[in-house]
Amino acid sequence: MAPPPRAAEPKAIPVRPEAPLQAAAPEGELAAVLGAWNEIVARISQNPANKPLIEACRPVEVHGATVVLGFPENKGFLRENAERKRAAFEAGMGEVLGRAVAVRCVTSNVELAAATPAPDLVEQARRVFQEDLLDVAEVE
Repeated sequence: MAPPPRAAEPKAIPVRPEAPLQAAAPEGELAAVLGAWNEIVARISQNPANKPLIEACRPVEVHGATVVLGFPENKGFLRENAERKRAAFEAGMGEVLGRAVAVRCVTSNVELAAATPAPDLVEQARRVFQEDLLDVAEVE
């Protein structure tokens, strides 16, 4: 009896090293989205049904082409509604940012502060008090 035929040795498949896990996007990408946030809100708010949804959230992270929007924990129902209207959010954000984006909605403990930075308090004090400001050396 003849021995059974040997199975062909599998060919070696070249293994590419795995790409490193991509960490959260650099702060610059999130800053770019935050910088355009007022325009994004205005664009998406053109549809009155989307206005309360986009006004209730803030961008909290950017991972590649995905923008993560955080909704307050006590307004999870808005996150659910925004999830259903995600295509409109993606289209509006993409128009403003000039590139295709994906949107992911999460519930977060984000504080809904104004999207614009707070004014410099020292500059405000100088404007309000003008000549009434004293040098530290003059205070007794």
